[in-house]
Amino acid sequence: MRAVDLVGRCLDRAEHAGRQFGSIAALATDRAMAEATAADARLASGDTDPLLGIPYGVKDVIAARGAPTSWGATCLRDRVLDEDATVVDRLSRRGGVLVAKVVTSSLAGGGGLDRPGMSAHGQARNPWAPDRFPGGSSSGSAIAVALGVVPYALGSETGGSVVQPAAFCGVTGYRPTWGLIPRTGMMTLSARLDKVGVLAQTAADCALVAAAMIGPDGIDEDARPEPTVPAQRPAFDRLVVGISPNELDQVADPMRATARRGLDELEALVGEVRSVEISRELGYAGAIELIVTADAHQSLSSLIWSPDVELADAGQLARLRAARGIPAAAYAEALDVQRLAREQFANVFREVDLVVGVSMSDQPQLRDEPRRPRGSASVADRLLAAANLAGLPGVAVPCGLDDDGLPVSLHLVGPRHSDRLLLAIASHYQQHTSHHQLRPTPCVG
Repeated sequence: MRAVDLVGRCLDRAEHAGRQFGSIAALATDRAMAEATAADARLASGDTDPLLGIPYGVKDVIAARGAPTSWGATCLRDRVLDEDATVVDRLSRRGGVLVAKVVTSSLAGGGGLDRPGMSAHGQARNPWAPDRFPGGSSSGSAIAVALGVVPYALGSETGGSVVQPAAFCGVTGYRPTWGLIPRTGMMTLSARLDKVGVLAQTAADCALVAAAMIGPDGIDEDARPEPTVPAQRPAFDRLVVGISPNELDQVADPMRATARRGLDELEALVGEVRSVEISRELGYAGAIELIVTADAHQSLSSLIWSPDVELADAGQLARLRAARGIPAAAYAEALDVQRLAREQFANVFREVDLVVGVSMSDQPQLRDEPRRPRGSASVADRLLAAANLAGLPGVAVPCGLDDDGLPVSLHLVGPRHSDRLLLAIASHYQQHTSHHQLRPTPCVG
């Protein structure tokens, strides 16, 4: 199939199914067709780059030349930037075809959300259950992949914004080691925590896309070169995996049996399983929320204090402005918790190669349900918050459907710069299971 034909199909899907489920912020029709035409010319000349001519979406906190970049803020809905983010530029050079900007929760969820999925583009819908939250803040990325609108989409994660929507929408989500992929051209929520991620049907696809984006760009001061490691196939049957003995205690009843089967399937593919525990007492979830809110107040101050600011969620604006009053001592304490998270994981990874848990311990909430408080009660919440604080890579992989037909997901976490190993393990799991092939009923095929 020619790239222009494939891209035309994706644009049609985006216009219909994508908009129906609220995943599309803006179509990039002219750019997409121009890039597809150029890709066809390269293909005709014998270029075999695996990303050449492949359509993708970009979360609306990442700049893309000629397309609106609103950050999910109502007052920025029509803003068009004239430069690509580094990651978009790198994909473009490889022949990737940008089809659409996909929705994000308002300001990527900075300051929290009273109503899930609220943004300048309205509430997005979960393709598995339209009355439920699709996860956020990379909502549009997960929905578009789940519906088959695009093969992959870029997202971002600060505290869980790739893992959660990937889990709720039944797709694979990859969070890189902090600093591995440059963030130039992406909205800054918290520079000490922000990461560009990938959502796709498979871990193999995530690995392919990630490989095109990694490495410093000379602009993002936090971006570092990937350590050189020998290219070799991991010995899966010698891997030591850490799992909390209490992993399933707070998992919702309809999800528990599926989560147990998923863990059993993974355990059967590795060499040894050991018990590990992520501290409940350190308050990782509270620390990450405080850091993100305080950092967002600083990085977005010109926007949130502008007389022209308008957000879909007025409560979010109030919370971000109130962050001006966060005491310096409280922020310092949160940074101490971040340091302790790194130390705890350093100790854990002396005993195991990776930690595995359930990505989300509860089903996605109903769209009109009051906001659930973010706490640290479940092992899943603690692992997600602690891993983000420590800057660790992670992969969310589908492991089946629960008793209500909703996706359940496993969260694989490894030490810094174990990204390739984690993605290889996730891919190995997917080669031995078919959960990632499940598609929601409204999928356009």
